[in-house]
Amino acid sequence: MEAATQPILCCIGGAVAGNPTQFVMERMLDLAQLDWRVITVAVQAEELDAALAGLKAMRFSAIQILEPYAKPAAEAMFSDDPATGFISAITSVRFHDNAWEGWHSVGPAVRRLADQSHPWSQTVCVVCGDSIRSRSMVAECLLNNPARLLWIDDQPRQRIPLEDLASQNWLISLSAEQLAEETETLPMNSQAVVVIGDSDKEMHTVAQHLQDRMAVAQRALPIYAAASQQRPQRAVERWWTELFSVSDQLVSAMAYDFERWTGQPANIAHMRDAFDEYCDF
Repeated sequence: MEAATQPILCCIGGAVAGNPTQFVMERMLDLAQLDWRVITVAVQAEELDAALAGLKAMRFSAIQILEPYAKPAAEAMFSDDPATGFISAITSVRFHDNAWEGWHSVGPAVRRLADQSHPWSQTVCVVCGDSIRSRSMVAECLLNNPARLLWIDDQPRQRIPLEDLASQNWLISLSAEQLAEETETLPMNSQAVVVIGDSDKEMHTVAQHLQDRMAVAQRALPIYAAASQQRPQRAVERWWTELFSVSDQLVSAMAYDFERWTGQPANIAHMRDAFDEYCDF
């Protein structure tokens, strides 16, 4: 089947009410003077495979996978892709050069936020725990190397099924307690630290260990955190040099998706205005 003449972005999920994607993307497409159409579709779980097959058959230009379908969509569309298998979920898909590409946008979103303050290649990325969110960040580090990647997790498990990542000398797997004792945690060229995880309390503990390490090394680097909750505890929020809020990460993820879907730069300020306007409704 031929692709639709007009590029179409389809947002597909379970309960789609209250999701800002269509509103924000329509605003950005209009700003960029791009003749796209955006639709949002609620699909029952038992109909997901058929719905995805239909989108692929019609060759929609872009697909936004909304919850709770990030994992089943990855299995249905990219079961043979090693990176997707590692993360086990996707948020976004595009049809490009006669092929389908899928990705998970959390990692790229956090990397883009961090890169606004300090060069990513000179930033130490600390990933806490082993979740979809954590693995999305690790996968992004494979594509865009930070100064060092530290994966903090007390539970031993197979880390990386991707051979080239396992051989990288900038990947260190250790427990939070080992962090303060790690002699080469912070490379001399590093300018900042970014911490991401699923528990703000856990990230706070890791930051304390990092501060211990920096005190021993007589260094002081800014520490940025990608919050896992919309409203972190006040004590946790005060700890960081800067906190990337959940809203910050959502807008950054939408900007990344917009640019990959359309090939056009995203105006972050306008995108944030559209996001805030939707949330104020």
